[in-house]
Amino acid sequence: MEKSKYYVVRDKALPEVLQKVAEAKQLLDKNRSMTVQEATERLGLSRSSFYKYKDDIAPFSDNTRGKTVTLVIRWRMSLGFYRICSMWSPTIGPIS
Repeated sequence: MEKSKYYVVRDKALPEVLQKVAEAKQLLDKNRSMTVQEATERLGLSRSSFYKYKDDIAPFSDNTRGKTVTLVIRWRMSLGFYRICSMWSPTIGPIS
């Protein structure tokens, strides 16, 4: 199975059909009672184009929905802060 590739592009670089599909998805998310037919008609988009591309485009902020993101944070504790913390908790080990 081929691994999917993802790109971040500006909306002005997208073909008009993909922009309209993204817009239709937003309309449908905002108005749950709206049908695909109504959303596509409002935007001048064919239903077949919507269904062809609907799973291939999403706003950038939606790409992480439902996925686990791992962040690695390096924290450097100052000696003064270490002394304060070690007074409260004997489990804090020596600074390396």
